Amino acid sequence: MFAAAIASLVLLAPHPAPAARPLLTAAQPAAAPAIAGPREVEPYRLVRLAAENLPPKAGLLWRVDPAAEVDRVAGLPKNRLEFVGPPGEYRVTLIWFVVGPDGEITADEVSDRFKISGATAPPPPPKDPKDPPPPAGSLYFLVVRPDGPASPEFTRVMGFDGWKSLAEKGHRVKDFTAAEARPWFAVPAGTQLPCVVTLRVGATASTVVRGPVPLPADNAGILKLTEGVGR
Repeated sequence: MFAAAIASLVLLAPHPAPAARPLLTAAQPAAAPAIAGPREVEPYRLVRLAAENLPPKAGLLWRVDPAAEVDRVAGLPKNRLEFVGPPGEYRVTLIWFVVGPDGEITADEVSDRFKISGATAPPPPPKDPKDPPPPAGSLYFLVVRPDGPASPEFTRVMGFDGWKSLAEKGHRVKDFTAAEARPWFAVPAGTQLPCVVTLRVGATASTVVRGPVPLPADNAGILKLTEGVGR
């Protein structure tokens, strides 16, 4: 009888509640690779783009169309693209590829359109808005340096008094990176930079009267830039 009572107590004892199971949530889809950046920029400004949401360790290539008059900035990380070109619409394509453990290559691409606003005709020679308009017949010295920050040596040379002497004679001097100078003069491939391109200012337009020459190393060389360009 005592054993039966014990057994009945065991049967009546409450059973522990089952442990709560975590709720299952659906996996969030990975964001698709895309090209990030402004879809329209002002005339003769750099188009700055970046690749987003690429697979890990993906290789990539950039393509710009039309490419004939586009100048791309060199030395950027592979996931970035910067270029300058005449006003118009450009199709930019980002191609990426991944090599699997078995050596198989998987590739895909995404394209988008980007616009450089403004008229299709190039502007007059660049000038500092604070400067008075250069007189017709004067020279405009377009100093072209490599893309990126100016080097200390370049900054030192551009501080020579010879440039001021040219300005006092009615000429203009302005320095640009190769990408920034592209709307006015496309430096041929292989040209050693920095260099100086000479334009003559006309009543309504300016023309290149001398192609790239090496950047002078002293004041005497700077003053000789006015020689040999005709009238």
